Amino acid sequence: MERQPAAKQRLYAFIAILAASAFTFFFGLGRLGFLGPDEPRYAEVAREMLASGDYISTRLCGCLWFEKPALLYWMSAAGYHLFGVNEFAARLPSAMAAIVTVALLYFALRYFGLPRVALAASLVLSTSGIFIAYARVAVPDMILTTAMTAALLAALLWTRATGRARVVYLTLSFGFMGLGTLAKGLVGIVLVIAILVIYLFLTGQLRSVRWRECLIGFAAFLLVAGTWYVPVTMRHGWSFIDEFFIRHHLQRYTSNEFGHPQPFYFFFLVALAGAAPWVFFLIPAVGRLRSLRPRIEARDSLLLLAWIWIAVPLVFFSFSVSKLPGYI
Repeated sequence: MERQPAAKQRLYAFIAILAASAFTFFFGLGRLGFLGPDEPRYAEVAREMLASGDYISTRLCGCLWFEKPALLYWMSAAGYHLFGVNEFAARLPSAMAAIVTVALLYFALRYFGLPRVALAASLVLSTSGIFIAYARVAVPDMILTTAMTAALLAALLWTRATGRARVVYLTLSFGFMGLGTLAKGLVGIVLVIAILVIYLFLTGQLRSVRWRECLIGFAAFLLVAGTWYVPVTMRHGWSFIDEFFIRHHLQRYTSNEFGHPQPFYFFFLVALAGAAPWVFFLIPAVGRLRSLRPRIEARDSLLLLAWIWIAVPLVFFSFSVSKLPGYI
């Protein structure tokens, strides 16, 4: 029997990884009751949204509750509509987002001519402990992860494109930042922009940024994010701004009002534990950092982006007074 081409074999291997991931993320998703204080809160907000038909004002036990944006609630409400009000439907958005993230990573790396890396990366991501955990809970963190992944990969395509394709990719990137902002607030754009700017600076591409493209992209961001932020602000005005932006963004970052204090190094430990069982591969990876030549080697520029992608959320949230594992 003739041997199959290597490319087809790798594709079959990825399909197997995706099938195993789907089993891991979805099997028994609704068998366990809601965990901690956050899951039941988010699930209840989505239930009240579906029951009332009001998809703008987020309410918990009938009271306005502006802790998080509406994207998770919209998706969970859609799950309730299809599968009934239960744990499975509430968690379905996170599991679906996790599958999409694995697929995005694989196909992006294949597009960049790294099929073996694509296969390895999708395997590592889909079997990392923290990724599996957040794929199975009704919180917005995995949806934010998917939006940030899509935004950064689209931005990477933008840096390598020419002509009209540059505008298309950057517009897509900003559109996904809008989705990230709908998922969990301003971090959906702040972290992506920070990662991208540092990457462009270190690879010598910062001067190639065209402000016209950025303005078009930012318009796409406003269009997507504005689907909820505009109507909720028009309806509730300062009470929404004060609760959502000042209290749950600024004060959550700068004070211990919400009772989640941890030492500065907390997220570094979470990242190491969350990377299990692959954490020991970090040691040789760190050793190769000094030999990277991102301005010369295309593969090294991808590795540089990956390291910046890791470092920015870790450092940013390490300075936050309030710390929860899902932040990274």
